[in-house]
Amino acid sequence: MRKLVFAVIASLVLGGAAFWLWPRDAVVEGATPGADGDRTVDLVRSSDALVGDGGVVQLSGVVLDEATGSPLPNVAVRLFVSDPEFETLECGVCHALAMHCDDAATTRQLFDAVKSGVITPPKVLAEVTSDEAGRFTFTDAPVGALVVAMRPGFMFAETSVVDGEDVVLSVRPIEGHRLHAVDPKSVPISGARFVLHEPLNGTTQTLRADAEGSVEVSSADPFAWVMAEADGALPIGRMLEDSSTFILAAPRTVIVKTFVSGEPIEADVFIELHGQQRTFKTSKGVVRIEGLAYSYYLLSAQAGALVSAEQGADLESVETELRFELRPSSKLMVTVLSSSGEPVETVTGQLSGEGFSVSKTVENGAMLIFGPIVEGEADLYVSAEGKVDVRRTIDLKPGETQLEILMNDTTALKGSVVTADGKPAASVRIAVGENDEETEVAFSDENGEFSVELPYEGAFTVHAESPKLGSASVTVKVPGPKPVLTLQERGVLEVQMLEVDGTVVDPDCMLRAKSDSRLLWVEAKEENGWARLAGIEGGSYVLSRNMPGRLPIERDVEIVEGRTQRISVQLARGESIRGRVVDSKGRPAVAATVLVSAPTSDYGRTEDDGTFEIGGLVAQSTEIWAVGKDGVESPHVKLDIPARDLVLTIPEPMRVSGRVVDDKGNAIRKFDVNGTVFDGPDGRFEIDAPQRSLQITADGFEQEYLSEVSSDVGDVKLRSLVMLEGEVVDEQGRGVSGVLVQLSMDMMPTTTDGKGTFKLPLMPEVEQEIIATRGALSGRAPAKLGVRARVTLQQGTVVAGRVIGADGRGVRTSVTAFSRDFPRPMLFDTDVDGRFEGTMARGVWLFSARASRAQRTVDVSGARVEVVLGEAQGTCGLTVTAAGMIENVWLMPTAPTEISEVMDVAERTPGTIQLSLGMSRREVTASGIPCGSWAVVAMISGEFVQTSVNLRGANERVVLPMPTPAPPEESASDAAP
Repeated sequence: MRKLVFAVIASLVLGGAAFWLWPRDAVVEGATPGADGDRTVDLVRSSDALVGDGGVVQLSGVVLDEATGSPLPNVAVRLFVSDPEFETLECGVCHALAMHCDDAATTRQLFDAVKSGVITPPKVLAEVTSDEAGRFTFTDAPVGALVVAMRPGFMFAETSVVDGEDVVLSVRPIEGHRLHAVDPKSVPISGARFVLHEPLNGTTQTLRADAEGSVEVSSADPFAWVMAEADGALPIGRMLEDSSTFILAAPRTVIVKTFVSGEPIEADVFIELHGQQRTFKTSKGVVRIEGLAYSYYLLSAQAGALVSAEQGADLESVETELRFELRPSSKLMVTVLSSSGEPVETVTGQLSGEGFSVSKTVENGAMLIFGPIVEGEADLYVSAEGKVDVRRTIDLKPGETQLEILMNDTTALKGSVVTADGKPAASVRIAVGENDEETEVAFSDENGEFSVELPYEGAFTVHAESPKLGSASVTVKVPGPKPVLTLQERGVLEVQMLEVDGTVVDPDCMLRAKSDSRLLWVEAKEENGWARLAGIEGGSYVLSRNMPGRLPIERDVEIVEGRTQRISVQLARGESIRGRVVDSKGRPAVAATVLVSAPTSDYGRTEDDGTFEIGGLVAQSTEIWAVGKDGVESPHVKLDIPARDLVLTIPEPMRVSGRVVDDKGNAIRKFDVNGTVFDGPDGRFEIDAPQRSLQITADGFEQEYLSEVSSDVGDVKLRSLVMLEGEVVDEQGRGVSGVLVQLSMDMMPTTTDGKGTFKLPLMPEVEQEIIATRGALSGRAPAKLGVRARVTLQQGTVVAGRVIGADGRGVRTSVTAFSRDFPRPMLFDTDVDGRFEGTMARGVWLFSARASRAQRTVDVSGARVEVVLGEAQGTCGLTVTAAGMIENVWLMPTAPTEISEVMDVAERTPGTIQLSLGMSRREVTASGIPCGSWAVVAMISGEFVQTSVNLRGANERVVLPMPTPAPPEESASDAAP
């Protein structure tokens, strides 16, 4: 039998002794026969003094006003024997301080101990009063004692006696706390009880919540603790300073059902309760776990060599049912070796799969061992100091899966950064990458030197940047000579920002390039009041700053390389709008947001009295409205800026009622409306709808969305989901478990059970394909309504690839393959000759390499496919330019029928080339593109455009047309004859 122990350090002082008080039963967390739930609570009480052998010291200090820093005379300062015993109690189950433990049984026992007087306030050893300078002295202060400054109307300031050094006790005015008690649907609980305990003086008071479930509470005690409770609900205890809203709920029950291939099975169910994993056993495949708090829990199940994926439960309803399908378990054993074949000393591994994510670190060359875990696909990530990270997708078979991983050494790139006059440049940001993709970042040291660990050898771009000193870039080969980057000031901008009163402040402004929307930041000022930004490329920019209560700043700036541009900007208040926001009953609406349609850096936030002010506005006509904490908007009001004494009224949220029924008009018992779960026999609901819209979901039914609803929506009919049933088999016709199954359009995957069977919701009006994958195995079949599907898995395709650089040689780099039809990308690292190889599921994949901008779509099918990326012999190059910002570029063998669908079509069309941009720009250059005729489709500033190009050489160019503005909508008057 487990015991919940409140443990306190017990020291014997002047004959004081710790003693047992009483044992009593705790709230049972799981009322299941045989469950490990019956516990008793024992309290251990310390002696009054915790001085021990610490000795005594003379202690002096000063009492200050926290706001002004001024010394405070005539303040009572007490010396307590110790911290309050209440504050030192520890929960023996989760080992948290009892006043922070969120277990209901702990909360109740703590309260009972306070109420019965078992826990007493600390003894006062001495009291003095601060003098005119705010100072005080205790000649004999025990080490470990507590010193507290007590000024009426102010929070007590406290500190522990550690040694004889002076202490500072800063006091501040007492702040009131408005506490709220609500149920899980956020409905206020009128009459809820709040118990306030002040450990320093031992007082306890009980307050009743008003009609809105609220109470006003204040205390000078920094250790003040609050317990909230309501009839039929589990209590919650918290520190007063951490308290606001208490969600009080009736005890919850989770009903867990365990199956194997659809048949009930006896299993162990695991759930973490009170900081410990608890085990409950099913009976005939069912177990009820009762007495749970309203919270989120993770559960799993196991029966011998069979395990389940982990599931989460929110416990929105009083009863929640979970179904676990158990499958064969797997254990993964990973041997990690260095390039020389020796075990790697210290390794960290993370394995993530269906319903689990486990991290482990092993030392002394030990194996990484994961399991038991559910069979199926999983992602493994392995890292070690000085080694290149390894990522693998693993097909975990039933039983043990052995894996050997070879970790290559990282390659060091060392260099230095100097200023234009040759001096070492410290704290310069160093970014190393390929094709605008940063792979590693470092900073130079005080000698201007830097060192970066790279995953492989090859050609890299090194970019050094210092806001004040400038920038430099160089392309290097690793291994090779150490690069020296000389920072160039190029264009320099110096900015001075003045407040309204002329005070110099940090600019903290943004510089945006008009050519490609690059952003640079001008931040802290120098001693002379000017902020400096160097290394700017010549061109046109916009300097901007948005500051609440000030007019927005926007200045055009022309940067000329080799010159310094100085700009002094003074902030201006502009006009303002002042007013207040009230609710439908005329009461102040606290913490409401007030918005205006006019350009501004500001928005309003109401104070406790509902007032607000929005500054930084230009005199003009605008619209203004308020949004309450629950999302309800006030009517929009048109006005002229400036404006005063405006009153905005937030109406009560619309209360909407109705009933949820199935296709035949029968009530659906359990459903969700706007995130709130309802569970009742009549299917009825009533809920606030601030946006006048409802989103209704229920298991086994299609989702329903209603907009512009009235107060009574009547019967809301949910259409039953059409379920597609089927099985996944191998080439011998045997069912395969642990296979991921999804539809080509409805991306809601499921996993086959022990017999290889599955169920998926189907949209009959959409023609779709079933896609099944497990590792390199894959299969497809048409999804037909009313027809049981059978998907046969095929062996994967061997993909042999190579990445070629500009010199015609292989390139060491990283390759990623992505497919819309499969959940996980495939990752490869090329060897010294640029080659990579792996077995992949059959389908259309998009291959990309860091060393190349040209990403290629490939049909992976048959026994073997070869993929060449980069600048293979006979390929062409292309530069694409546009007047607007280029966001995406595709080169397609044939033009798409519907240009707006290009993003989906391109990734499913073999032979398509997608250009990697890294960031939006007006020009992008790529090489390694097969020569010939291409349809060019691009997205420019959010709009699609199309043209064509015939590539014949390495330096071809194409200018993209600008998107055609959409024609204005024809009004009724325009259409009239």
